[in-house]
Amino acid sequence: MDHNTTQLDAGTHLLFSIFARAFFPTIGKLESPDELLREDKTLVEGACSILVWLGLAETDSHLAFGCRPTKRLERMFVRRLAHPIKDRKKAFVSIEEADVLNSIFDAAVPEDDQPNVCALAEILLHVLGLVRYADDGVIPTRELRHLAAERREEERTRRWLKSIEAGQWPPGPRKANILSRAVNT
Repeated sequence: MDHNTTQLDAGTHLLFSIFARAFFPTIGKLESPDELLREDKTLVEGACSILVWLGLAETDSHLAFGCRPTKRLERMFVRRLAHPIKDRKKAFVSIEEADVLNSIFDAAVPEDDQPNVCALAEILLHVLGLVRYADDGVIPTRELRHLAAERREEERTRRWLKSIEAGQWPPGPRKANILSRAVNT
């Protein structure tokens, strides 16, 4: 990882390092977070939105990118720097695998921004080791499928909480665990 010579806060520095690694081949060398935001604000907001939706970043309006990485994202990035993920020898992406990514993008990125964000977001997810390249697209790893499933379960629990009436039976043990996390956020 590059030395933080620009005196950025740790969260912004890490996200900038991740974005630089993912987006450099497409948009060129990035000098600073301000330059990246000025040049590709839609891309940055979309990428941050995806990371927040997956639980890999938390919203923080005081930081340059509007979010801060979680410890999980930090570990993931460091692990992938040391051990890049290998591509799959599988030739074709199944409809279920494609649906995982499409569902994430639909939930996290506004439809109008998707053409400018999703292709580069796939590269970002690859840098983090959450997708593998195949001949005709990208294949989500088990970890990405798990992150998406956790998030969808939390959303279902929140909807359930809004719809219950006083005196309804409490959820089962699995729902109770998710319920406690949903209430605490």
